Amino acid sequence: MVVRATQTWTRTGVYVRQGQMVSFRSSGEVLLSRDEGDVARPAGSVSGRYDSAAPLPNVLAGALVGRVGNSAPFGIGDQSQPLRMPASGELWLGVNDGQPRDNGGQFEVQVPRRSPATSVAVDRASRAAASVGRNHEAGMSRPRACTVCPRRRRCCRVSGTIEGSAHRSGGLITWPTGRTR
Repeated sequence: MVVRATQTWTRTGVYVRQGQMVSFRSSGEVLLSRDEGDVARPAGSVSGRYDSAAPLPNVLAGALVGRVGNSAPFGIGDQSQPLRMPASGELWLGVNDGQPRDNGGQFEVQVPRRSPATSVAVDRASRAAASVGRNHEAGMSRPRACTVCPRRRRCCRVSGTIEGSAHRSGGLITWPTGRTR
């Protein structure tokens, strides 16, 4: 995904849980002002300057930073080790600068989507699916064919799941990716 230096925060569409370990791979370069020498990489300002008006004033200006929902921002930089998420919600990314309007450039950031980052979305889908299953039992909705079952059975009648959500099989919950819990 692209994190533009001219935006304070960039929505990622990735949902995380508090305590979850998330890895980031970042590259790119941003210009922090009209001065061509005021450059930053994901780790921060090449000249080593700080910005007291930035989301994290004690982190190098221009560094890649993140936040979860409306929680406090945290530094990401260019580290290769996974970071523990401080809260649950949607992950937002940004450039640590107090005045993004005069910036230029962008960071390219990869956040692995196969990680449990989608678990919050799956949990929400499961709760909604259970509600659909209860409505079906009360005669309020029609069951859908399951895309997880090998025979494409109508399993919402038994487990309350619907297409694309968690699927109950033999006491385990199986996600469409094949993980079980």
